[in-house]
Amino acid sequence: MRLRGTVTLTDDLTDVRSPAVPGMNADYDPRQVLAAYLTYFGVEPPVRDEFFTAVRAITSDYDCAEVLLAAAPGVDAASRPAFVSAAERIKSSHDQDRVLAALVKAERR
Repeated sequence: MRLRGTVTLTDDLTDVRSPAVPGMNADYDPRQVLAAYLTYFGVEPPVRDEFFTAVRAITSDYDCAEVLLAAAPGVDAASRPAFVSAAERIKSSHDQDRVLAALVKAERR
């Protein structure tokens, strides 16, 4: 997936997760990359599926939930299924409940 014509999100995540990059945390760093992307661009339609695929790849329930919490205010009808799919992979009922509550709150606005 191309982000603003310069890099690909999935390639960036692959690089961040690479064991060849010492000191990188497998979940925290992708969370930071995705959160920064949200801050600057939101979840744009051309990258929506790849964005939520990258979120689902985060193995930490907490880190996955934090990205989804940041994304929740921008979820629309088109991105809702991908958002919910990413939320469903969270095993922690506490983290999943936080994410789904944020989605409901965002949809009420």
